[in-house]
Amino acid sequence: MHICRLQRRLYTQIPTRHRRRQYDWKRSALGPMVSALACLLIVSCREGKYTPTPYPTYTPLPTYTPYPSPIVSLTIVDDFFQDSAIVVVKGTKVVWVNAGENVHSATYQQDGEQWDTGLLMPGQSGVHVFNKTGNYFYFCKVHEYMIGSIRVLQ
Repeated sequence: MHICRLQRRLYTQIPTRHRRRQYDWKRSALGPMVSALACLLIVSCREGKYTPTPYPTYTPLPTYTPYPSPIVSLTIVDDFFQDSAIVVVKGTKVVWVNAGENVHSATYQQDGEQWDTGLLMPGQSGVHVFNKTGNYFYFCKVHEYMIGSIRVLQ
């Protein structure tokens, strides 16, 4: 005989008073309370106050006065250029000094024009003279997330 049928037969042969009572959720008071609590939880989650996160306000960059010196020295530290945004006058010689512990460069490639300091070992320096006006956005060839800008005025 199949086990389920055997269990059913044995179960029906036990007197009713000795059978384990099955809990009837529909007839008890606990069933409606659980249902009400579930509805309340769903409504409270949906009705919560939503305050949108404001976007950060744009702060314009400060205006820079050009360096009066014909030679400007910029320091490269590991993972960033110090004084990464400068303004110089036409004819200024800019010197990048690698003060970090890694190899770095200052490289410009845009509009068919390019210049590069080459790979600078720690303690070495590279030079470029700016003879044309314009905005120059340079980067490190080894760490392309390192960026800087030079604005050359008349």
